[in-house]
Amino acid sequence: MELKEHINDIRNRLEQKLFLNETAVRLGIVDRLLNALGWETFDTQRVFPEYPINGGRVDYALCHPPGKPIVFIEVKRVGNIEGAERQLFEYAFHEGVPILILTDGQKWRFFHPSGAGNYQERLVRELDLITNDSEESSECLLKYLAYAAVQAGIAVQTIVADYQKVSQQREALRHLPEAWENLLSGTSENSEFLIEAVQSETEYLCGSRPTHEQIFDFLNALSKGTGIDLDLQTTMQKTPERPKAQRQQRQVNGNEVKPASPDPRLRSESPRKEKYTAYFQELIDQLREQHNFTKVRRAMKGQHYYAFASGSTGIKYVAGFSKQQKVYLRLSINFGDREKNTSFFDVLEERKAKITAQFDVPLYWDRRDGDGVLRCHIDAYRKGSIDSDASALEAFRAWHIENLLKFKAVFTPEIQRARETLQSR
Repeated sequence: MELKEHINDIRNRLEQKLFLNETAVRLGIVDRLLNALGWETFDTQRVFPEYPINGGRVDYALCHPPGKPIVFIEVKRVGNIEGAERQLFEYAFHEGVPILILTDGQKWRFFHPSGAGNYQERLVRELDLITNDSEESSECLLKYLAYAAVQAGIAVQTIVADYQKVSQQREALRHLPEAWENLLSGTSENSEFLIEAVQSETEYLCGSRPTHEQIFDFLNALSKGTGIDLDLQTTMQKTPERPKAQRQQRQVNGNEVKPASPDPRLRSESPRKEKYTAYFQELIDQLREQHNFTKVRRAMKGQHYYAFASGSTGIKYVAGFSKQQKVYLRLSINFGDREKNTSFFDVLEERKAKITAQFDVPLYWDRRDGDGVLRCHIDAYRKGSIDSDASALEAFRAWHIENLLKFKAVFTPEIQRARETLQSR
């Protein structure tokens, strides 16, 4: 009988609930599968039952060479697998065993105990003989438990390599929120590609390109599961509709057709946008190289502002130029929820006198009541335009740097204090 046939028969018996206790699991499932995997269970120097260790016993020690454990297997009755890792790991620690298996007959958990982290982080694979098909179950058991693979050292090499893959994937998963936050805030070099993709797709659908700020607001709201800002909705409702023939050009006679590439001359930056790009690139370079304020290396093309991460989710430091011929610096508060934004703003405003006393420039506190915009902000202004001469632009940049550093120094503890205050209420 092939391994897959054993697995199918065991699955049927599991579904009929024929394994009523731990002994039944050991005799009817574990011994049977070990035999099918090439282990001679009668050779107790290779399949060592009730292996004594440190005052306790592990259910199975699979040994190679004879008498030297290389795999520990702990067996529980069906449905009783949870919470048994600690004892098994203690056994492995004393013997230096590289492969641990915890099973209740139905579920099989394969651990690499030498890995880093807690028990769950050293879990390489979980197999379920009922939910996984026999092909997948067979491949897994052969990979980690086949006698030939263990004897040749392949099983150990495999579980080490698989642990490294799982660990890398787990580490990547941990950093996904930070990566997404960096993309949304514009602090990542790759933000430009995200914004460009959204702009291009929106233009394809309706004929108009949304602004960077509209996209940032939309993505922030979307990532927090909230609605779109009213000003974004209003703007998009006013966007002219692309003619029907253009909107339907993706399919012709049922076939997918890519839209014609736009004339590259139409996609080049205007002189003003080139000025914005140059201004913020120099600003970013100075902040990174001279003040260690940011790790960003590239400015967004043609954008009239740049949002820097504050180190606190939902809070940004924004440097920019307004349409009212002003150079501004902004503490932007946007948690994707109007009530949360205003509550946080109100806590900061309670300390308005102490905060403003630390600045040499006036601060303008804008709760944005009644305008339908989610975010609140605190601003500093001076007169100026991107069309000013080179010396004036250098003065604006110096002003931005001076006050960005000031904003960070003053608001970092205030942001933490506001969070603690709200949590205690």
